[in-house]
Amino acid sequence: MSPSNLHSAARRPSGRRVLALALLLLGALAAPRAQAQGIHPEVTLTQPYDDVANGLAWLSAARTPQIGILAPPAFADSAYATEKAYADEVVRGWEYFLVGLDIPYRILEDSSLTDASLAPLRLIVLPASSVMSAPHQAAVRRYIERGGGVIASGPIATMAAPGEPADDRFMQDVFGLRLAGVLPDTINGVDVSLRGGHPITDGLPDGYAFNVGRAPGVTLAVPLRNESLGSTKNYSGQLLSEDPTLFAHGRFGAGEFVWMGFTGRDVSRIPDSQQVFQALMINAMACLTRTPAVAIRPWPRGAKSAFVLAVLPEIGHQPYQFLTVMDVLMEALRAEQAPATFFLTTDETIFYPQLVRQMGEEGEVALSADTDELLAGQPPALQRQRLEHAMAAFEAQTGQRPAGLYAPGGLYDVETLKTAHELGLSYVLDATPGFRVPTFVRWERELDYRDSLLLGGTPPRDVVRFYPSELTNPAYWGSQSSPNAMIVRMASALKGDLDRIETSGGLFLYAFEPGIQALTKRRADVIEALARHARLRGSWMTTLGEVGAWWKQRDNLSVRLQADRRDEAFDVVLQNDGPEAVRAVTLAMQLYDRSETVLDVAGADWRLDEASNALILVVDTARPGETVISVRLAPRPESLSSAIGR
Repeated sequence: MSPSNLHSAARRPSGRRVLALALLLLGALAAPRAQAQGIHPEVTLTQPYDDVANGLAWLSAARTPQIGILAPPAFADSAYATEKAYADEVVRGWEYFLVGLDIPYRILEDSSLTDASLAPLRLIVLPASSVMSAPHQAAVRRYIERGGGVIASGPIATMAAPGEPADDRFMQDVFGLRLAGVLPDTINGVDVSLRGGHPITDGLPDGYAFNVGRAPGVTLAVPLRNESLGSTKNYSGQLLSEDPTLFAHGRFGAGEFVWMGFTGRDVSRIPDSQQVFQALMINAMACLTRTPAVAIRPWPRGAKSAFVLAVLPEIGHQPYQFLTVMDVLMEALRAEQAPATFFLTTDETIFYPQLVRQMGEEGEVALSADTDELLAGQPPALQRQRLEHAMAAFEAQTGQRPAGLYAPGGLYDVETLKTAHELGLSYVLDATPGFRVPTFVRWERELDYRDSLLLGGTPPRDVVRFYPSELTNPAYWGSQSSPNAMIVRMASALKGDLDRIETSGGLFLYAFEPGIQALTKRRADVIEALARHARLRGSWMTTLGEVGAWWKQRDNLSVRLQADRRDEAFDVVLQNDGPEAVRAVTLAMQLYDRSETVLDVAGADWRLDEASNALILVVDTARPGETVISVRLAPRPESLSSAIGR
């Protein structure tokens, strides 16, 4: 199936959605080698992810295509055949993607890459453009300089013709990237973790890691003057040498670009990965075409991040260890009004009932099984028996049922998750550093297929999972030689980590283990200073139970954006599919260079965020059903409508 066939089909005025499915099927039959980018069923143009929406419908409704895809040039050189076949496959993946989203586009042939052909376009895609002549390089450079948007992947303009290697001067001059080669032979793939706090990643899971497998198109680059939108690590969690990027955003002249060192065909085929990747591409299209977008912020009341201290028991601990540290810890927490979540085994709740009551007054008491013996790996019936016994003893001692679980040693398996869900526990703490925001455990996907046959209509999301911040891992501090020096470095590093998480809207979860980190007065000072720092930064100071309850409510929310024909007013529709009202929901609306034209907002409190240039909307109460926020803009001499050619 040739790109020109897809191109013609994509521009038909009707039937494109059915055609997209047919093309996907035909592509799979006609080109078995291709791994064309599919369209995830939950990804739509106006709502690419539950937490984000935009006004990109104009791309489908525009009178002429607003997106151009540069096809690789045709050369007779047989040595170029393999690279040309790969490039054609990557271009075809973009065509599948745009057809599936009902977006018309133009194929830009090598001979038509001129100022005149690029001028009507709002966005061009360079999916596999390592071969680019000097005149074509100049045309693309002028296009971006004059305000155009570009999505590019892999090496760009590193060859003037097949067999005529050049350098990465174009990449450095235009994209601010120095090429750093491809993945070493010893690495089969990498994880690209998203960095939040950016319009392109807004509304997506902060810290989400793509598994990008080894492929001819995976290219590393070192940022020189742009923003890297994610960290790149090997499968062992180690950063690659020179800290290269595979995902960057930047500006050149009046235009903007997004560059990736990989393509959609290189991303894991897991549905969640495909959904997030495709949502990123839609966000990128909105950002580069200056199309307004709105996203649900992670935390209530406009907080930029959340701060939680979790006190954990360790394997082999003795209950009296809590007594040796608790007074000074409580004093530090009270000084900064920072509640904590205390995980206890049945032993602690029985041995020290007065301490348990004090913990409940200072925060939340949660469960860590009956003893410190591992749950993971034990038979399902035994795990259930142990947790049922632990919950009964916990309730007898405290008068309440626990909200969450920290399995002994932080280790659990799918049976632990399943039992926690069935017993009514709402969250599980994972000892492995991971996402910066909570995630829902889809434990039923991890079961053996024979077990999955018995699940029936089990809801896909059951237990909220939390990960501690990387720098709170005791192993991070185990090699420090001087205790005093370690404390100083710990305070500085933790504050820096909290700042990074605050910027990206994540959860800072400090996991404190009394035995491994024997608390001295100076360490209490560190915790107190850290809590003070979080409060001054505007973090939500809370417990895991409160975060879990909020996240469950938040999971019922979605958002969509409706614009009038002149783009002088927008209706932000917040949908609450849950049974109860959700309070203090915060939305961020990206208006880009139009943000100063806001005249009025009805239905929410609002302010302009100077740092992100976003319109912040705070909805006091989102009742079940729809809540509509109307945003009215001042007309400008050249409205967005005329700019997009409606």
